[in-house]
Amino acid sequence: MTWAEAWALTSQILRDPDSHTVASLLDWSYVPGPARQIGVDLFEGYLNAHRGKHTRPQTLPRPWAAGTTPATGPLRPLTEEDHAQRALLDDLLFGRDAAGPTDHDGHDAPSSH
Repeated sequence: MTWAEAWALTSQILRDPDSHTVASLLDWSYVPGPARQIGVDLFEGYLNAHRGKHTRPQTLPRPWAAGTTPATGPLRPLTEEDHAQRALLDDLLFGRDAAGPTDHDGHDAPSSH
C-alpha cells in the first residue's frame, strides 16, 4: 500500500468531529460530546441575544479547544532518520523493505511472473 492509498483510506476519519483522532490533531484537551457542543453554542447565542442593540456578537472560547494553535508554515523536509523510520514501519506492516516483498522468514518472496 502506498502513502497515497493509506491517506485516502484514513483521511475519512478526520471528517468525524467527535473522534479522538480529530481532537488530537486539533490539540483539544478532550473530545466534547454533541450535547456539550450544542450547550456552548446555545449559551453563546443566549448571551449575544441579550447583549443589547448595536453591540458586536461575542464568540466564547470552546473549553475543549483551550490548547488549539493553528498550523502554520510548510512541513519540514524529511530527514534520513524519517526515511529510515518509514522504511522500518513499511517492513513491519507489510513485510517488505526497500528491496521488495519478503516472506515471514525474511526471504525474498517468490515472483508472480
